[in-house]
Amino acid sequence: MLKKLAIRNFKSLDGVSFEFENVNLFVGPNASGKSSVLQAIEILPALLRPSISEYLKEEKGWDYRDLPHKKNPGSTMSWVAEYHLKESAASEPTIYKYEVDLQPRKYLGIGRERLEMINGTGQPLLLIDRTGTRTRILDEKTGVMREESLYSLPSSVMQGLKESDQSSASIIRFRRHLERFQSFLLWNPADLKKPYQGLAERLGPSGERLPGFWAYLEKKDPTKASELLAMLQRFYPRVERIQSTGRRTWGWHELAITERIGDKLIEYPADHASDGFLRMLAVLSFKYLPDPPRIITLEEPENGIHPHLISQVISHLRSLAERKEPLKMQVFMTSHSPYVLSEFGSTPECVHIFEKGKNDSVPRIIPLRERADVLKAAEALNRSLGDLWYSNLLGGGAK
Repeated sequence: MLKKLAIRNFKSLDGVSFEFENVNLFVGPNASGKSSVLQAIEILPALLRPSISEYLKEEKGWDYRDLPHKKNPGSTMSWVAEYHLKESAASEPTIYKYEVDLQPRKYLGIGRERLEMINGTGQPLLLIDRTGTRTRILDEKTGVMREESLYSLPSSVMQGLKESDQSSASIIRFRRHLERFQSFLLWNPADLKKPYQGLAERLGPSGERLPGFWAYLEKKDPTKASELLAMLQRFYPRVERIQSTGRRTWGWHELAITERIGDKLIEYPADHASDGFLRMLAVLSFKYLPDPPRIITLEEPENGIHPHLISQVISHLRSLAERKEPLKMQVFMTSHSPYVLSEFGSTPECVHIFEKGKNDSVPRIIPLRERADVLKAAEALNRSLGDLWYSNLLGGGAK
C-alpha cells in the first residue's frame, strides 16, 4: 500500500504531505486540491509509460506546462512516496521509498529518480539512482551498481527492465505494484450505458466497458455473475436478472435488465435504467475483477446513489480494502457528501479535510485525527461528522 506521500509544486499542491490508510477520504470545497491529490498519486504509475508527456496529452488532455504550481511555473515538481508491500497476510512488509523529480523545461522529463528498499534488516538498499542522463541500477546478483545510459528518457528507469531480469527482481516487484493501479473519474451514465465490443476484464475510468465486463463474467465465470447479481438484489429486490445482449456476431454487448413488477417480468435496456442503479452495479463489480488493482482512486463514488444506500457503498469499498493479499485494494476517494463523511466517525485517521481561503496559494490539509476536540464534541453532542461538516464546525466547508 501507499503509506506516505509528499508533493511539491504539482498543480495546487506545494509542500504537502500525507500518511495513508487502507481507505482514504478527502473532503472539502470545490477547487481545494482534493482531485489534485488523486492525480498526484496517478502520476507515479504513469511514469511506467513510454512517455509521460504522451500520457498527459492523450489520456488526460493536459499540457505539462500547466502542471506546476502557478507561483513556480518553471520549477521542478517532486514526489516522495513510501510503499509497504506484502506478499501475503502473514508476511512482513517490504518498504520501498520512491523519489521522482519532473522538470517542465522545453520538454517534460525526469530530472531525478531514486528507489530504495528496506527489508527485514532495517538497512536501506539503493536500487535506482538517476540524475539527469546518469543512471545506476543495482545488480542484485553481484551487489554492484551498474551504469546505464538513458539519455533523456521521458519515463521511469523501470519502464525498460525485462520482466525476466533476475538481477533486478526487487525493482520489478515494485514495478508490478505500480502497474496494478486504476483511476476512476466521476461515473458517467452515458459511458455506463454505452454498448461495448468484446469482453472486458475491467471497467474504464468513467464506467466504460460495463456491458463488456458483465459479458465477461457471464461467459468466463457465471458463478461470480450470479454472486454479483445477488449483491445487487439486496439493494434492488425487484431486479430478477441482468443479461448481456446485442449483435453477438460482431461481438457487441449491451445490458438488459429484467424486473418483477407484481406478477409480470419487464425487460428493458440499460438506456432506461437509472443512473444510480448502474453506478451501484459498477461499484459492486470491483469485487469480481479478475486481476484487481492494488490501488484505486475514485471521484465522488456516492454520486447518483440514494442517501440510504451510501453506507452500503462505503462498506463495500472497505471490504475490498480488508481482503487478504494479493486481492486487497487500497482506496482513495473524494466526496462532497456529509453522508459519506459520517461513515468515518470511528476511523478519523482515514479522513483528510481540505481548506483553501481566498488568500491561500496552497490548500490547508488537516488530518481529521488531529481534531480530537471536535471528535469529542461530536460524541458529547451526539452529532455525526457530516452534521459538523455541513455546519462548518469541522472545517473544509464552502465559503
